[in-house]
Amino acid sequence: MYNRALKELINEWHHLKVSSTIEGKRFTAKEQQREYKLIMSLITSIMALLKQPYDQKAFDQMIKDYMDESKILDTSNVALLFNKEMIQATIDFYEQAKAFNSEMNIEDIGQAMRNVWIINLIQQLEGKPSKLSSSAFGYSMLYPYTDNLLDDTDMDLSYKKEIMTRFGKRLAGLQSNSDDALNPYEQDLFKLIAMVESEYERDDHPMVYESMLGIHHAQLMSQRQHCLSIPYETSILEYTFEKGGTSVLADACIVCGKLTEAQMLFYMQYGIVLQLCDDFQDMVEDQTHRHQTIFSQLMGHYKLDPLILKTLSFNEKMIQRLPQKKWASIYRNCILMMIAFSSLNYRAYLSRDFYKKLIAYAPLTRRQYKKIEREVKRSQKVLLLPDTIKLFKTYISEMSLDI
Repeated sequence: MYNRALKELINEWHHLKVSSTIEGKRFTAKEQQREYKLIMSLITSIMALLKQPYDQKAFDQMIKDYMDESKILDTSNVALLFNKEMIQATIDFYEQAKAFNSEMNIEDIGQAMRNVWIINLIQQLEGKPSKLSSSAFGYSMLYPYTDNLLDDTDMDLSYKKEIMTRFGKRLAGLQSNSDDALNPYEQDLFKLIAMVESEYERDDHPMVYESMLGIHHAQLMSQRQHCLSIPYETSILEYTFEKGGTSVLADACIVCGKLTEAQMLFYMQYGIVLQLCDDFQDMVEDQTHRHQTIFSQLMGHYKLDPLILKTLSFNEKMIQRLPQKKWASIYRNCILMMIAFSSLNYRAYLSRDFYKKLIAYAPLTRRQYKKIEREVKRSQKVLLLPDTIKLFKTYISEMSLDI
């Protein structure tokens, strides 16, 4: 289904004209300090509001003040990303994830939640309401379940192979009875697939299941990136593109049921760009665990400036395929900020001039980001209490920013 699009995108990467100019929103040191203070103030205000009686007007004013003052997103873009439906879907997902598996930790829920956000963005791009469907929940939850299994270096390889083989058969509809699960872990996998089946009949929506089999195949192939003794022994680029491309392709199929060739190219390219960003962010950890990506193979041997510029140029090609051009600055700036944030930890792997140039696109400094991260972790116990979640659901459902 997707092989032709994958080959076209690999060819596009190899023949890409790389620009040395970076397009996007820059932040001065003064502006970074301003954003830092706004975020810290927002966290403080939220925690203070939770200690007070219900006050919808105060909540709305707090959110409106932050949105009016923050310059991370252009004013015209705020409404596209910040809307009550998307926030509601996030809260719904957290509640459903804890109900499905009460022992699931916040890191794994966060991993799955990022996929829900991508689905929500696709819903908006395709003119559909942002919501958490049963298929979106089921597919997103498969991420931490399968990735954590494959990434567990202490687990017996034969056990991994057995589980993933049976999982593949269940995805293909060859093993349809979830009662045949070997253990609670496999039972959860089968239940999650059943959630997709409850929304999409296999005979009517074959592309949904073909795309899910695509990411399953890509996950298995990406295992060849682990513990390679010789760099470039396998086609790391092809594995990277297939894994990234099929992941968002499946998201789009979950939203649309079926895709045109143009949609397939765009969503695969979007997934590839996200995978490249993840590989840059995780390259030190990947190298430590001998997990080879195009970034971990080059780090320490060559400066990564050209590879970053190529990724950004590839993102520009993806933006040209956007079905709605009003989203262009959001996709450009979000990818650029992801790379800029990651670069804050990788000064040694970039040239001095390029590093200085790149970090100007991060709305926070490394120190500011770490302080905010610590503050969020300190607040997490309160924010994730069932009563707090319930209160936030009310605030969001009643939210009106026309104050």
